[in-house]
This record gives sequence, structure tokens and C-alpha cells, in this order.
Amino acid sequence: MKTLTALFAIAFLAACTPMQATRGNIVEDYRMAEIVPGVSSRTNVLQSLGSPTTVAPFDDNVWYYIGQKTEKRGIFDPKVVDKKVVVVAFNEEGVVQTVDK
Repeated sequence: MKTLTALFAIAFLAACTPMQATRGNIVEDYRMAEIVPGVSSRTNVLQSLGSPTTVAPFDDNVWYYIGQKTEKRGIFDPKVVDKKVVVVAFNEEGVVQTVDK
């Protein structure tokens, strides 16, 4: 009987342990600081931030980095605990014009 009670207690505690998931690309602030408007190129952005999540449909010079972190407890729906959208715009020569959160 004690073994069965211990198993239920372990299962109950495991169900309450939060499970985290990251989707997309959450760009850290220190990586964004590496990108300097007027100086950094597309290659620099790819090296610092990785591939963009998406590119603007009508303008290849605008890249989006979109990401979110969720946390789920037990049977409840996941809750968004962090989200970030970073937009990098380039000029026609491929040099960064702006970086916006």
C-alpha cells in the first residue's frame, strides 16, 4: 500500500512540474547589440542572429525574427511567458538600416 501511495505522489508531483517550450528564434539583447546600423551587413546579421524566421512578403530587405517561450503545468493550456519580435531592415546594398524590437 505504501508503494502505491508513493507512486501516486510521484505521478502527482511530475504532473505539476512546468514544461517549457521555445518556438521560433528569441534573439538575446547581447546578440542584437552586435548589429550596428550603417555598418553591419546581411552576413553579419546571419552570423549574429541566425536565419530569420521570415522575410517580408513584398520586400526582401526586411527580416523578422519571431519567437516565444511557453510554460505548461499539468493538463492546463500552455501560457506564453516570453515573446519577442525583432525586425531588421537593410538598404539596397545589404547594409543594416534599422533594428527594432
